[in-house]
Amino acid sequence: MVVAGLWLLTDPRGGANIGDLLALLCAISFAVFIVSLDEVSRRHDVAALTFVQIASTALYSWIGVALWERPALFEPTWIGISVILYLATAATILTGYVMTRYQKDTTPVRAVIIYTIEPVWTALMAAVLLGERLGIAGIIGGGLILIGILVAESIGRR
Repeated sequence: MVVAGLWLLTDPRGGANIGDLLALLCAISFAVFIVSLDEVSRRHDVAALTFVQIASTALYSWIGVALWERPALFEPTWIGISVILYLATAATILTGYVMTRYQKDTTPVRAVIIYTIEPVWTALMAAVLLGERLGIAGIIGGGLILIGILVAESIGRR
């Protein structure tokens, strides 16, 4: 139900493309990450584990940039620096720490259910803040995601 909702939310009229395949591969990778984090977070210090996750991601990203990207000149501005600081602290360190800290208090299935709500919130925020229109398929898709989450949660409690 959630997958069908996500498909409708992403406006599939153009058919599947390479981005859809990459998104699917990312979803599979993220599922493996959540299951692994569930196991590892029970045995290791949260701050140290968060540091290793962020540091290794940074290292692999720099290697990827060196191998596959053409570097562009970065001209620092106050807005650019503030965006980088926000993304580094709130969107990376804080969220990484919270995910790592609380993963051991829940199950991987429940964590995935929580993370599944993200595209619904993203679509709603785009509609409210940017004036984007969801359309009927997007609204149905968001509804299916929420219903799927409620069904999965209610079945999990039984």
